[in-house]
Amino acid sequence: ILCTIHQPSSEIFNSFHKTMILSKGSVMYNGSVTAISQVFDELGFPIPALTNPADYVMLIAQTAAALPHYNPDEDEKDEINVQQLTDDGGSDIIDQRKAGFCTQASVLAVREFRNFYRDIGFLVANIAITLFLNLLFGAVFYQAANRDEPDYTVAGGYGALLLVLTSAMFGSAQGPLLTFPLERSVMIREYQTGTYSSFPYLLSKLLVELPRSFIVSLIVMLASYWLIGYNGNFFLFVLVIFGIQVCSASYAYVLGAAVADAKQGQEFAPLVLVPQLLFTGLFVPIAVIPEWLQWVQYVCVLKYGVNLGALVEFGDCQDFDTPAEIGQCETIFELNDISSANIGRDIGILVAIFITFRCLSLAILIYRARHYST
Repeated sequence: ILCTIHQPSSEIFNSFHKTMILSKGSVMYNGSVTAISQVFDELGFPIPALTNPADYVMLIAQTAAALPHYNPDEDEKDEINVQQLTDDGGSDIIDQRKAGFCTQASVLAVREFRNFYRDIGFLVANIAITLFLNLLFGAVFYQAANRDEPDYTVAGGYGALLLVLTSAMFGSAQGPLLTFPLERSVMIREYQTGTYSSFPYLLSKLLVELPRSFIVSLIVMLASYWLIGYNGNFFLFVLVIFGIQVCSASYAYVLGAAVADAKQGQEFAPLVLVPQLLFTGLFVPIAVIPEWLQWVQYVCVLKYGVNLGALVEFGDCQDFDTPAEIGQCETIFELNDISSANIGRDIGILVAIFITFRCLSLAILIYRARHYST
């Protein structure tokens, strides 16, 4: 029987016949459980009396400047391979190489993909909820964006767009908020023992998240595009929703890295996500918000996602059939700082939010790991 175990009690640890202890991507000890005290004593790391060997070995892995190495299977001889003579007759403990960045990222990515397709219940629920909500939106706003309908209004089409994009933002944040705090404790323990670094860990999660978010974005549009009667390019809408989702998930990773548990993350989520609605123009135009508060829009994913979505749907407001509709569109654009001239700015702010909050989550993880906080 082969298994991995974190911080076992002395009773559980002594029930094993053989143990392999890994640190910094390589073998620190590989041998009999009963011999571990003798081996570490010869290595210069005597295990104190009445101390759990498993706890003491983990302490060495986390704090020792140079790590021991005992692996008879690798050396093809049954002796302690820990010392090498130096020119002055002294001895040094052999320092082991850490697995490379590409190795860490590839192994972690494979693990993430396996966890993803094994959790079939979460995948099915995510797709089903996304499909149901957007079919519901399509039924409620049926043909609200179709300009050939006699009761069409620009405000109605804009409102339907806002609701779909808002739902995409909230939906993408729920998953990381629930799962990341649960996974974090394992990640920090593995980081502390040098199994891998924090950046390959977040990169592996991103490699799984990006295709999943794109598929969900595609489902959103397949369910709502023709029911609501949008006029903009289908694939540009998919890209806008995709951008909102990955940027919104960045908020969730910061919260997930900072809070104590998933419950606390859920409690803090409204503090980050709900204010975004205030800067979309849904309740109040940006232009009438007090100037001293308008800076908040620059950290609001939804604001710039809505800007891009409105440009995809309405263009430059000159494609409408009547002057009244053109005027309505221009008024919405003016009040909410939407302009085709600002496409580069809007995309740049979304990219900056994505990079900044991903790096912030990485920094929080490193801080917690170095201060032994799960």
